[in-house]
Formats: sequence, C-alpha cells, structure tokens
Amino acid sequence: MFDLVTAVETHYYWPDLPNDAREIARVLKPGGTLVVIAEAYKGRWGWLFQLAMLPMRAKLMSADEHRAWLETAGFTDVQVAEKRGRGWICVTGRRAVA
Repeated sequence: MFDLVTAVETHYYWPDLPNDAREIARVLKPGGTLVVIAEAYKGRWGWLFQLAMLPMRAKLMSADEHRAWLETAGFTDVQVAEKRGRGWICVTGRRAVA
C-alpha cells in the first residue's frame, strides 16, 4: 500500500484510464493521495497539437474531465488546479478512509 502515487506527463498514454485510476485507488492506503500533473490537456493547446498527439494515442482531457475521471474511479476530495498562463494542470484525489 502506498501513501502517494504521482503521474507526471504520463496519464494520457494509459490504455484504460477508468480502470487504471481504480487500480491506483486499490493500492493506495485509506486517505492516500494521487497527484496527476500535465502540460498536455484540452483547453491549453489548439487543434493542431491535439492532431499531433493522435498517432501517440494520447487521451487529452479538460479540467472538468480530469475531475470526473477521478470521482468516477472513487476518489474523494478531488481538486483541480489549472494554471493556463504557466501551461499546466494538477489534479489530486484521495482514497476514501474506510
């Protein structure tokens, strides 16, 4: 069991985002945290960047889609910090305490 899991610039390449997030929740201790940080997300880049990411099968999500992704996977206290001027998004969620 882990207290913290981080994903920096990787989650958009994961093959099954909903199940992958549930697996992270499974291995987190109750109250443990997932932190996801990315520069590539919907809302930051235009259509040309999104087109360039297609061959890599990247799944770009908006801030709201990131929040829904973690909430659907069972995370609580989901927070989304988007710094468009700096060009990054940070999403955190906690595994519920039993």
